[in-house]
Amino acid sequence: MAMAPSTPVTGPRIFLGLFILGQLFFLFASNFLGFILEYKDDFRERWQAPIERLAPGFTKHEGHVWEMTQTLTHLTKMWDHATGQNQNWCLFAPGISDESTFLALELHWEDAPESAPAIARSLSLLATGTPLEAAALTGLALNQGKLWLSDNEPTNIEKFFRLGNFRIRRFENNLALDLVPKEEETPEETAQRWREKIQKYLKDSDYGYLVRPYMEWRLRQIQGKTREETQPRQLILLMRRYQINDPKEGTQPWQGPHSNAVARWQPGVDRGDQYLPLEMFNPVTKRFESVLK
Repeated sequence: MAMAPSTPVTGPRIFLGLFILGQLFFLFASNFLGFILEYKDDFRERWQAPIERLAPGFTKHEGHVWEMTQTLTHLTKMWDHATGQNQNWCLFAPGISDESTFLALELHWEDAPESAPAIARSLSLLATGTPLEAAALTGLALNQGKLWLSDNEPTNIEKFFRLGNFRIRRFENNLALDLVPKEEETPEETAQRWREKIQKYLKDSDYGYLVRPYMEWRLRQIQGKTREETQPRQLILLMRRYQINDPKEGTQPWQGPHSNAVARWQPGVDRGDQYLPLEMFNPVTKRFESVLK
């Protein structure tokens, strides 16, 4: 019986084989690392000692193994974004969130309170001659910003129907940051945890680099609707969180919105190459602060 001639190994076949192996590695690494990093802070105490023996420093977010997981996570996310293979998903209970967060922008046309012009205006109150002059200057100093809600946030939370905006809703969901207090925390502990979470959101998260482009796009959208020609001096990104109540928690089906500032962008301020273009809100000091790259 004659043997069939063997198919020669060509460059395209080798490339296809390497692509398949690389894709299998991506699927395994992306899901496995995602699971590990998602629950890294929830390891039970009995597992921490064995993990430290196998990977010294991992539970403290340091060491060679931790750095390797961060590098692999960064590489898988790059391939994820390039090919549209997002591996984050959840379909059924009990993993469904009871928090719903919407993005909002607050536009201000006055200078930041800690800026030199704003401080000068505050000092000018000391030089006013009459109460009427002081009241007028105070009114200018306390000029409140204009709040612009997301197109995805219902105007009536008790009665709404969503139609369209699906792509924007998916995009904003990726940028949403849930800032939820824990029952066992003190207010000081909550503020400190939120500070770390906001800094990581802007600096190290998978979608942090898209926050300023999103704010720029929303500003153009708002200016197109309002025909506002004056550029705002600062834009503040807010997270408006609604909490869905358990049926046993009362007749009200939800709580909120709980609004928390996250970032500030001042279009006219150049922060240089050393800092991020956005400032982070520090819940501990109640101030906006620059973030090193």
